[in-house]
Amino acid sequence: MQWARPEADPGAFPPSPAAAPPRSLEFSSISLPPAKSAPAVGLKPAATVCYDGGGWLAATDEPWLALDLDLLPIRGLWLELTYAASFFDRLSRPLLRFETDEGDIDYLLCGPIFGRARWIGRVPKTARRVRISPSMRPGRFGFEIESARVLGFTQVAASTMRADMRQSLVWFGARTIGLRKASGTALRQALTTTAFSDYDSWRRQNLRAPDPAGLERPRSDWAKGPEVRLAALWRPDEHAFIESMLEYLRQQSWPRWSLAVIADPAARLSKPVLSAIAEGRAIRVGADARIGALAEGVSPDALIGGFCRGDRYCDSALAMLGEFAVLEPGAQVIYCDEDQETLGGRRQRPLLKPAWSPVFEAHAPYLGHAVFARAGAMQSQRWEMSARGFAERPADAPFIAQAAKTKIAHLRRVLLTRSEAPRIAASMPAAAKPAVKPAAAAIAPRRLRATIIIPNKDRIRLLSECLASLKKTRLDGAFEIVIVDNGSSTRAAEEFYASLAQDPRVRIIYEPGPFNFSSLCNAGAAAARADTLVFLNNDTVAHQPKWLSILLGFAARPDAGAVGAKLLYEKGHVQHAGIVLGMSVIAGHVGYKARAAEPGYLGRFQAPHEISAVTGACLAVEKSKFDAVGGFDAVNLPVELSDVDLCLRLEERGWVSILAPEAMLIHHESVSRGRSLESHKRYERECAWFKKRWARRVRDDPYFHPALSLDSSSPALG
Repeated sequence: MQWARPEADPGAFPPSPAAAPPRSLEFSSISLPPAKSAPAVGLKPAATVCYDGGGWLAATDEPWLALDLDLLPIRGLWLELTYAASFFDRLSRPLLRFETDEGDIDYLLCGPIFGRARWIGRVPKTARRVRISPSMRPGRFGFEIESARVLGFTQVAASTMRADMRQSLVWFGARTIGLRKASGTALRQALTTTAFSDYDSWRRQNLRAPDPAGLERPRSDWAKGPEVRLAALWRPDEHAFIESMLEYLRQQSWPRWSLAVIADPAARLSKPVLSAIAEGRAIRVGADARIGALAEGVSPDALIGGFCRGDRYCDSALAMLGEFAVLEPGAQVIYCDEDQETLGGRRQRPLLKPAWSPVFEAHAPYLGHAVFARAGAMQSQRWEMSARGFAERPADAPFIAQAAKTKIAHLRRVLLTRSEAPRIAASMPAAAKPAVKPAAAAIAPRRLRATIIIPNKDRIRLLSECLASLKKTRLDGAFEIVIVDNGSSTRAAEEFYASLAQDPRVRIIYEPGPFNFSSLCNAGAAAARADTLVFLNNDTVAHQPKWLSILLGFAARPDAGAVGAKLLYEKGHVQHAGIVLGMSVIAGHVGYKARAAEPGYLGRFQAPHEISAVTGACLAVEKSKFDAVGGFDAVNLPVELSDVDLCLRLEERGWVSILAPEAMLIHHESVSRGRSLESHKRYERECAWFKKRWARRVRDDPYFHPALSLDSSSPALG
């Protein structure tokens, strides 16, 4: 059987017009010392990075290392790279780049959350060099290539079956009947995705022991680092729990730690605990004391977290937390990832969290228990929370909800493992069955007005169905409809527009010429009379009377930019539940073709949440904010990716995008216009421009954990 070999993996970024070195960046204040020979086999400095004897040192936010591989004999073959990164680095996706005769081909790799990760892909047939950018920040970082080996067909097939049996069968079937594109997509997904049900084996495969003399060489002076204090509740029948905590803390490599024991005044503490108090390693806090009592005796930069029976922090948790706190001195709250252990000792249900998302936390709390607060944030006298309440539910601390976005940082590491015991599981956020609060709580209590903007050309059947559904829409304020006609030429269109003249809420403006979605939307926005714009495709149908109220309520938030709805296919499966950057090469729809009632990872398909972008097929934004960023980019992105670009430019100004899944519409997805060779070429140009403009965001979507797969629209590990 012949095995088809595509020139490049379907998951790669499209080639640049010509081969070019990595983008030039201005050097920061970091100066590179004279280079020394690097110990990592197969790696050497390529651009804006050197090895100074203690590790790699990057001068910019895009350092490049060259892999010392002879590509000539392995062109067109499958290559497996196993790579390792320091636990003390901010977790990010390494960027692998093949320089070819046609241009650069980039791959976004999985972030090595447990110290190592693996990539399997085909070496392009015209590859000349290969480089990798492991870090996204100036400064010191640790990175090694543990192994690089060529794989044969049998080994690739075995790897796909171990990772995803279902996709491997799809790949084999599509390959057998000659469906090259479908085969490539299924193969890529099988090689780069792992089901959450296989989390335990995936974790064990990628888990690397810390190397204090190598990758985990201290970055800061641990003797001067922030103290880490854990708070736990004393129960007379569980004194062994507190004593085991003390033993755990004594085994930590991070030297600055202490324990806060919350106990009634009459409680008789055990001798080991009393000894720890005498040593200054523990303090006693009254059961009725306020939260500020937990911060007694430590400096304002100390970190305080809770600890419950059944919890277990990983062996290097305090060191990772301390080093991260040094990197993020302005963070008042630091939260980490966590997972759960079954009674049989199997790891499951990883909570790989997004960047700080206050809307999401308010509707489907995701912070969990691995939350640490600076002592300075807890010492205010106005906080009524009890010390006991913080130890058991640290995410409920009142200062978290009131903190500025820049004051809350996410440490992308699984530091905490929780017990499956029923008494503990009750307080653990569930990935599969989250407690979702109604979105109505976020609706602004005032009458809202909207202008619904619908671009159209000739497709009267679609447009009439869309307008008919809008007549059922309820809004406490008022809304108008602006149809932007792009040169309709049929008699049916002329007659239908004439019939709309009787409806005072509908206006038609004419913008003939080549199709330019961005320009049409901008023309509609210029004609709008309301303070909120709603861009709507003519192939959408609204079945919910209150969909518009939900969108406008979120759009009215001072910190909100673009607000999107959950869009469904006619048969009920998800077409859009938010856009993730880096997925589908540039940007893709998460949850694509999931069941409408499916909760999604951490409940994201049911709860309002922050996201990098939403589709322009149904997008609400206040007109003042839209005008402030100059609207859609009609020059560089006339059709594709203009909605994602708008969301990102709004975010640059401090207005975050929000997905409001309680607002649902039917979307027939692009049936109103066809495809052509010219549209394909235009798409490639727009992708190339977008990739250059938003390269950093495409590489690291803050609302999508770097350990998750970018090659699967359904939630999966990378």
